[in-house]
Amino acid sequence: MTAKNPTQENRPLRILDKVLQGGLGAGNLGVFMSAHGTGKVAVMTSIAVDRAMSGKNVLHVALGKSVSDIRAYRDEILTEIAESLDLKNRAELLTNVERHTQIYTFRNGALDIPKLAQTLDLLAEHAEFRPTMIEIQGWPDWRGCDPEDIRTLKRFAEAAKCEIWMSVHVEPTDRTDDRGVPDFVSRVEDLLSVIAILEPEKESVPLRFVKVHGGPPPASVHLEFDPASMLLRWR
Repeated sequence: MTAKNPTQENRPLRILDKVLQGGLGAGNLGVFMSAHGTGKVAVMTSIAVDRAMSGKNVLHVALGKSVSDIRAYRDEILTEIAESLDLKNRAELLTNVERHTQIYTFRNGALDIPKLAQTLDLLAEHAEFRPTMIEIQGWPDWRGCDPEDIRTLKRFAEAAKCEIWMSVHVEPTDRTDDRGVPDFVSRVEDLLSVIAILEPEKESVPLRFVKVHGGPPPASVHLEFDPASMLLRWR
């Protein structure tokens, strides 16, 4: 798949700012949902990379992966974005992204929110690093998680004054409502400010927002994600 005349306007943050009227926002939780292998983590990471490119601090949090794994994937996405937009000074771009990015992994596969909060305190104290966005890969197990875990994460986001994006793996057999939202997500929907679904087609990956800051998105919003360029664009 190739991008259709990609421009700076296709950068994920610029499009999300338009759709979400300013972005997800500090203290808020957002999710991308899709079947396995259809790009939800790529979308989250491309947003994080774009934010770091713009000089905003980002924290990547992952479970069961190494720091080198996360860094390699992030750099791959940065390279794709830079090539798609024909951006110059890529070495300088990478240096800037490194400066505005921190990576934290839980190798045992369990997210410890108090420990994460402690890590943010240490980053603020010793590195003067305060993230505006946190991307979480591999948590929670939406089908088995206690809603209180999401409520705790929401309180953490509010205290840290940052936005948090997560992904949701959806199976074809999952019971969903008429919007396509599975029951294990809708039960905590009051804690989520934004819900988006990736719905892959043969030649594209449409991105459908089903909730935007308390309500449905404007009917005129028609987006798609291009895995080849790591960009969002209007359909």
